[in-house]
Amino acid sequence: MSSTSEKHYSKLKLLAAFLHASVGMAAVLVTPGVTSRDALGSVLQPRQVACGTVFGYDELYADPEDPQDLTPHVKRSDIESLETFAQLVARAGAAKKITVCVGTAPMDVTYPTYPEGVKIFDAKEWDYCKDDYTFGVQTRLQVVPRPPNAKRKTEIYITEHVLEAHLLKEFMKDATASKFCKDLATNGFNTPLTIGGKSQTPWNFVASAYPSKDAATASEFNKIIEPVNLVKENAFKLNNVVAASKVKKAVAEVKDKGRFDQAMFSIKKVIMTYKYMKETEIKNILVKQTNRVANNFEIAEDTLTKVANSKYKKVNLKTLWLAFMKKRTGEVITNMETFLTTVIADIEKAAKDGNITDKALLARIAKLKTEITALKGTWKNPF
Repeated sequence: MSSTSEKHYSKLKLLAAFLHASVGMAAVLVTPGVTSRDALGSVLQPRQVACGTVFGYDELYADPEDPQDLTPHVKRSDIESLETFAQLVARAGAAKKITVCVGTAPMDVTYPTYPEGVKIFDAKEWDYCKDDYTFGVQTRLQVVPRPPNAKRKTEIYITEHVLEAHLLKEFMKDATASKFCKDLATNGFNTPLTIGGKSQTPWNFVASAYPSKDAATASEFNKIIEPVNLVKENAFKLNNVVAASKVKKAVAEVKDKGRFDQAMFSIKKVIMTYKYMKETEIKNILVKQTNRVANNFEIAEDTLTKVANSKYKKVNLKTLWLAFMKKRTGEVITNMETFLTTVIADIEKAAKDGNITDKALLARIAKLKTEITALKGTWKNPF
């Protein structure tokens, strides 16, 4: 692989550990064999994954102490039995807290509690054998097994915030805003005052713009499968997607079917994440939530400047936040597209250099290329 490709891969490697402090990461494993209905009233009927030995090369699985591994665990025999499928459903989440300006002037930000997501945005079929790249709103959850050595035996569906909670932290790390950390901490942004009709810190008031159990915003939550959530989360942190070093090596050794299958499965997770974010409904929610946060920044600053003996000087965080979100979303789109176009080029080169003649394999590569080519440029920056 070229040095340019190496750079693209290194830009996009997913974090090895789950980032459990992030908002929207709670889920529960429901007892196998129990029939339930989702928020749309549809019977949840997870499908069997025929190719259960293909899990993808991603370090999401390096989590032996994963606190979300709930018991009882689903046995692999449960997954294989049509009559005893596990039900994996998201649940409501408690208020979560992050810390901004870490290392300079740490300030805690608490987010609202939230309800269970309503719609299920998911791949139509995670069954690896089918190479199906269809994505959209689904009416059932799927059982997608994890590797045999994982504590949790199946993937989980989580309730997801479209606007990542960690983006406030990312915003305050950005060069345009980080210089204000000490001033915000010293001059009232972390001190309770009456704002938004109650006593709270300006930071918590800003976070209250995120969706919650309140009827006005509760419908903004969705269910998505955890690997897609993690690719999205890390993409918006400008971290990397999937275990790039392993994918790169597997692509180079295209003749090793098992390794190549795993690389292809990891690539599919990136494609599904891209498709989720380009959904018109999701883009609209992202803009709506971003604008609410921007407006609360403005109200918080205006309120602080009117406090008696206030030393706070308005820095127009609303404008800085909106500019940050436009820039960050553009970076995410570019990075994900770069990963996909780079990896398909490398796959084609590996197939050519390896004199691959297997018609089925060549057809799968051609289908992946068609999918990636059609996808590029379809996620438009909504800001």
